[in-house]
Amino acid sequence: MSDAVVSLGGALVGGLAAVGGAVVQARSAERSERQRGETAKEQAREEAEHREAESFRALAQRYLFQLRDAVDSLDARAHNWKDRGGAGFAERHDPGYWQITSLFAIGRTLAAERILDLEGVYIQIETTFGRQLMRRQVEEAIERALDDVFYYHRLALAESILERGPDGFRLLTYSEFRRRYADPEWDLEVALEPVVKALTRLTDTKLDQLRADLKSLREQLNELMGTETSSPDAPGDQPVEVVA
Repeated sequence: MSDAVVSLGGALVGGLAAVGGAVVQARSAERSERQRGETAKEQAREEAEHREAESFRALAQRYLFQLRDAVDSLDARAHNWKDRGGAGFAERHDPGYWQITSLFAIGRTLAAERILDLEGVYIQIETTFGRQLMRRQVEEAIERALDDVFYYHRLALAESILERGPDGFRLLTYSEFRRRYADPEWDLEVALEPVVKALTRLTDTKLDQLRADLKSLREQLNELMGTETSSPDAPGDQPVEVVA
């Protein structure tokens, strides 16, 4: 074999090796680039999920926690009313206490739900976060419990515990509601008289139904927020008020 042939063969092998090395290097670079792209996409996805979780947490803290707290308080009031003699006990020790606090417990729950409509929270929950919360559950539960009270009487009670501020609506505290209730300019004693009368006709059957409705709503809220709360059915030795 001549030297020319040997040289040509060597050049050919070297060229093939160079081409092969370039191909391997290109494929390695392509894999690395693809991995970097996938990593970047995964990081972007995780960041988007984190932002969404933070946004939903902020929404829950502003709206859903106060609704669930109001539901728990009203459930405790219904439990106390039916099973622990709360109404009679309260009236013997502080006449008038049961009426005003019952109005507040019911109205606060209605108001907390009303805010979700007024500020478009239901739409945010569904369109922004892809979750769902059935509307007007408190309103319908109270309608079943106080079936002889008209819609706008219930609405008046809800809105008597709402205050519009620069950042949206907020719930009144109990002390604020008492002052508003006593203020002649609000005329709440007249506006809420049908509700007060209906409270005196509440039966054990209605209270049981109300508690069942509130339990269903609490379970939905817990699932929506990924949390749990204990039932307000803690036993007690005396028929004392258990609502804060």
